[in-house]
Amino acid sequence: MRFVYQMFGLFVVVVVLVTICVLLVGCSPPITNGEVQSRQFIPEHRESNTTYMKVGQVSVPITNHYTVPDKWYVIIGKEDEDGKWKTRTYQVDQQTYDDNADGDWLDFGDG
Repeated sequence: MRFVYQMFGLFVVVVVLVTICVLLVGCSPPITNGEVQSRQFIPEHRESNTTYMKVGQVSVPITNHYTVPDKWYVIIGKEDEDGKWKTRTYQVDQQTYDDNADGDWLDFGDG
């Protein structure tokens, strides 16, 4: 019976190590520069969120309405060191959005 517990412990250790290796291999740093693939503008709009508060035996809905401001996004892409195509979406200000078109090169640096 002791042998079974030892083998189970060894199995768990191997599974954990393999999982860590797979996660580390699959994780590469996100790109911080690349060619603009597309741009997206989401105009200001209203949204609502409903939550429920229990009052005695009754659930009372509470709805909050709020305005979401204009948002501008650019999607950049490039090949990484392994030749795999990677993309990343950045939220940008209106000036950056207006100044860059598809095909332009953008560099967001390290931060």
